[in-house]
Amino acid sequence: MKPLISFAKKRFGRKHHLKKFFMGYSFMIVFLFLFAIFLLWKFNAAYTSLITEDKKELLVNKAQESAFYIKNFYLTRVNGLQNLADSFPDSFSTTDSASLEKLYTANSMDLFDHMGIADVNGNAIDSEDRHLNISERDYFIQALSGQIAVSEVIDSMAEPGIQVQIMAAPVRTKDNTIAGIVYGITDKDSISAILNTADNMDAYLQIVDSNGNYITSHKNSNAVMNNKNVWKEMENYTFLKSSRQEIMENIQNNKSGYFEFSVDGDIRLSYYVPLDINNWHLYSTIRQTPILTESRKVQNMVNQMFFWISALLALILVLVLCMQERIRARILFEHDEAIKNEHMLRIAIEYSKTMVFEYKAREDILNMHGSLPDSNLHPCRIENALETLGTSGIMKDSSLKDFHQLIQEVKDQGFSRKIMKFHLKNGDFWFRVIAKQTDSAYDTEQRTVGLLEDVTENMIQKQEIQLQNQLQKALFEKARSSAKFQLKKNQILEINQEKLSEFLSFESYKEKYIFPFVSEDYLEIMRHFLHREYLAEELNTANRKIRTEFLFIQDTQLLWTSCEVYKLELNKAQDTYLLLLNDIDTEKRQELELRERAERDGLTGLYNARTAKMKINQLLADKTAPENGLFLILDLDNFKQINDTFGHLYGDRILNDTAQILQKHFRKTDIIARLGGDEFTAYLPGAHNFEHMAPIFDHLVMQLYRTCEENGKKVTISASIGIASVPEHGTCFEQLYFQADHALYQVKETQKNGWKAQP
Repeated sequence: MKPLISFAKKRFGRKHHLKKFFMGYSFMIVFLFLFAIFLLWKFNAAYTSLITEDKKELLVNKAQESAFYIKNFYLTRVNGLQNLADSFPDSFSTTDSASLEKLYTANSMDLFDHMGIADVNGNAIDSEDRHLNISERDYFIQALSGQIAVSEVIDSMAEPGIQVQIMAAPVRTKDNTIAGIVYGITDKDSISAILNTADNMDAYLQIVDSNGNYITSHKNSNAVMNNKNVWKEMENYTFLKSSRQEIMENIQNNKSGYFEFSVDGDIRLSYYVPLDINNWHLYSTIRQTPILTESRKVQNMVNQMFFWISALLALILVLVLCMQERIRARILFEHDEAIKNEHMLRIAIEYSKTMVFEYKAREDILNMHGSLPDSNLHPCRIENALETLGTSGIMKDSSLKDFHQLIQEVKDQGFSRKIMKFHLKNGDFWFRVIAKQTDSAYDTEQRTVGLLEDVTENMIQKQEIQLQNQLQKALFEKARSSAKFQLKKNQILEINQEKLSEFLSFESYKEKYIFPFVSEDYLEIMRHFLHREYLAEELNTANRKIRTEFLFIQDTQLLWTSCEVYKLELNKAQDTYLLLLNDIDTEKRQELELRERAERDGLTGLYNARTAKMKINQLLADKTAPENGLFLILDLDNFKQINDTFGHLYGDRILNDTAQILQKHFRKTDIIARLGGDEFTAYLPGAHNFEHMAPIFDHLVMQLYRTCEENGKKVTISASIGIASVPEHGTCFEQLYFQADHALYQVKETQKNGWKAQP
C-alpha cells in the first residue's frame, strides 16, 4: 500500500483528500463486485438456455439430414433395381446367359453387396453363383405380386449367421407377365453404418417400422433398447413434453414431432421424422446430462475466474496508477533510443553492400534501404507490396512465392534464415536472407525486418560442383556413349571420355555416331532435339539439362534409349556441353507393358470397364473440360447366336471388328471401352447437337449391320444403341449408364438395329 499512499499524497496533498480518495476507491471496488455477481447470474442462465436450444436445433437438423440420406440410400437402390428389372430380355431365367450377364454387370456397379435373380418358383442364383430357393421368403412373395419389396432385417440364407436386408422387384415380359424377380442384398452392417457414422458420443439414431419395431440394432452405449418395440419402451418413459398417444397419432399420420422424456432419472430429448419407406420413422435422441454438465463446467470456470478477478482487481488498479508515470518515462526513453539506433543504422547501410528491407504486413508496405547495383536493387518504398512485386517485374512468380513463404515463417517462428533465388530484371541472383519479427511489446505493427546479402557467385560455384559430380557419376554408371562438345565452335572435344586429336564437327558427329542408329520413327524428333539452335535456346542458366527418349538400333534390335544434354559452364563466355546416351530399354518396356495391361481390354485393345469408368468420371469432374457430352451404350444383337452357331473364336473376331469400327467412327479424344461380353460404351465430350450427331449414329448402325456366313449357316448381327446426355441425364458414370441402358432397352424391345436418345 505504500506506493498507493505515496501516489495519493502527491496527487491529493492533504489528509482529508487522501481519505476521500480511499473511500471512493473502496466504493468502486464494491460496486464492481456486485455488478460482476449480477452479470455472472445472467450469464449462467442465458448460457444454459442457449446450449439447450442449440442442441435441440442440432437434433432436428441431424434427424432431417439423416432421414434425407437414408431415403436417398433406399431410393437410389430401388430405382436401380427397377431399371435393371425393366432391362431383362423376354428369355429371362436363372440359366439364361443374357440375364446372368445383366446381373453380373449390375452387381459391378456396387449398389448392393450382392444381387440375384429368381424364377416364379423361387429358384434363385446370386452374383456369387450360389443357388438357393427363396419361395417362402416374404419379399419374394410380395415382388411376385407385382410390388417393389423392401424386407425387414432377416437372416441370410446364403451366408448363415449374417443378417441382411433385401429389396426385390418383379421382372415382366412384353405381355406384362411376371417371369420372376431381381433382388439386391445389403448386409446389416452396411445399414447400421448409415446410423453409426452419424452418431456422436451422446446422440444416437434409431429406425422404427410402422408397428414400432426397431429395424436396426445400435452400437451406441447411450441408446435405450430394453425392448424390441418402441411403444413398449415408451411405457417406461416419464414424458415431460408431448405424450405416447400424441406420438402414435403423428406416426400414423406420417408426421414429424419432438418430445422430451425421463427414463431411470435421465432426461432425454428426441425428434422423429418419417422416412417415406414402408411407413418407417427415424428417431434422433440426445441425453440432457451432457448439456447440463457442459453448462456446469462453464459455470465453475466463470466462478473461479470471477473469484480471481475480484481478488486481483484492486491490485491491478493500484499497479496501473503507480506504473503510469514510470511507463510513460520508459516509453519516452526508448523512443529516443530507437531514433538514435535508426540513425546509426542508416549511416551503416549507406557505407555497406548489404541491403535492408522492412515489411509492414498490416499496411502491406515494403521499404528497401541501401543498394545492390549488380542486381539492380535500390532504395524504394513499395505499397501493395505482395501484388506490386509480381506486376512490376521486380520478382517473378517463383520468387514471389519464396517471399510469401519467408514472411509466413517469420510470422510463425519469429525468425527465418535461408538462401533464396530471385529472378530479377538483371538476371538470376542468389541472396542470403535473414529476417526477424519485431518485438510485439514495443512495436504494435509487428513488422518484419531483414538483410539481403548477394551470394550469387558462391551458389553458382556450388551448383557447378554438384552438377559436375552428377555428370561424372552418370558417365560411369549407365551411359551407353558420351560426347563433350562446344556449341558455338561446332566442335567435338571428347567421345566416351577420350579427347580427340583431330577436329570433328558436332554436325559430323551426329551424322556418324547418332542418326544412323536412330529408329526411323524417331529420326525427325532427334534431328530437331539435337539441332544447334534448339540446344542454344533451351539450355541456359535457368535450364541446364534437357532430355528425350528414342529407339536405338543395335544389330537387329530396337532398344529404348534416353538422350540427355547438359550445359557444363555457367560462364557466358564458355559453351561446353555434355551429351549422354543411356540404356533405359528394360525400365521403359516394363513401364509400357504395365500401363497397357492396367488400362486395356485383353481382347479388343479398348479401355476396360474399370479404366473407362475412372477416365469418364475424371473428365466429368474436370471444370476445364466441356460441360456437354454424349454417353452411349452399344449392345450387339444376336451375338449369342454367333457364339452358338460359329463358336467363341468367331465371336471374338466379331468383337474385334466392332472395336475397330468404333475407333474409326469416333475421335481420338473420345473414350471408347468394352464393358464386358458384347457390351461397349463411348463418351463423346463436347458433343451435344443431335441434329449433327444423328447421321453419324445412323452410319454407325449401318456399319455394324452384318451377315455372317460359314459352312452354309447364316446369322445376321446388328447393334442397338442407347444414348444419354451430359449434364441433363447425369454427371457421373453410374447415372449416365442407367439412363443410357434404359434407352438401349427400349431399342431392344421395339426394333433392334437402331439407336435412341433418352428424352
